[in-house]
Amino acid sequence: MPGSGSLNGGIVKGFPAGIADAMDGSNIISTSIATEGSVMQLSLVASSAATPDEIRAHYRALWSALGLREQPGNDETIAFIGAYESLSLSIGPSGTGNRYTIFGVFRTE
Repeated sequence: MPGSGSLNGGIVKGFPAGIADAMDGSNIISTSIATEGSVMQLSLVASSAATPDEIRAHYRALWSALGLREQPGNDETIAFIGAYESLSLSIGPSGTGNRYTIFGVFRTE
């Protein structure tokens, strides 16, 4: 597991590539990782000119391709789970497009 940390305006060291990356063309506002024992929590906050539907479609395709299963939700938040991981995506308007937040929890056992 990577060490805990956070970074404004970029990707913190140890952030899991290919799982919760920002969409192309997004402005990364912040990323963080918190680890304790066999559990890691992560967050990514970014803004994009993409529509909420485009953002949702991107992460649905990514997380489905990784074998995660979508859970019932609403229009504002989507959630996916696997055997050792859960990810959620929330989207809201911002002054320059849409701001989205990914929150994830990963366990090694």
